[in-house]
Amino acid sequence: MAKNERFLYQLNHSGYLCILFFIAANILYSILALNHMTPDYKLGLFIFVTIILLFTGFLSAVKVQTYSLKWSFADIVIGIFQLSRIAYTPTTAQGVPKIILYTALVLSALSCILGGAISIKNCHRFEQAKNMYFKESSG
Repeated sequence: MAKNERFLYQLNHSGYLCILFFIAANILYSILALNHMTPDYKLGLFIFVTIILLFTGFLSAVKVQTYSLKWSFADIVIGIFQLSRIAYTPTTAQGVPKIILYTALVLSALSCILGGAISIKNCHRFEQAKNMYFKESSG
């Protein structure tokens, strides 16, 4: 049995766990940021974007686990978008040091980007193993 044949029956746990860490860190960031926002339209927009990110993060975690290349690239885009949210982080964080807020945001973005990169690599290995397996079984 070749080294890459394990991809034919094992799930992509490393990419999946990175995306789950993205979801957990995003929840932490959102809770800390929401405590310091004034109730206006920006609060509603922030909550809407957070819900969309959590939803797509969960969907991509499930798809990445089964070696979906399209969702692996989507994770990198989600991570870059999450990193761009640093511009919209509340600047009047009282009670919580801003460094904790920024750290949760950056860690969530980096884990999503890392999960996407790991999954892209694993998707290529999965395709190679699948092609090799079907080539051997047909010949």
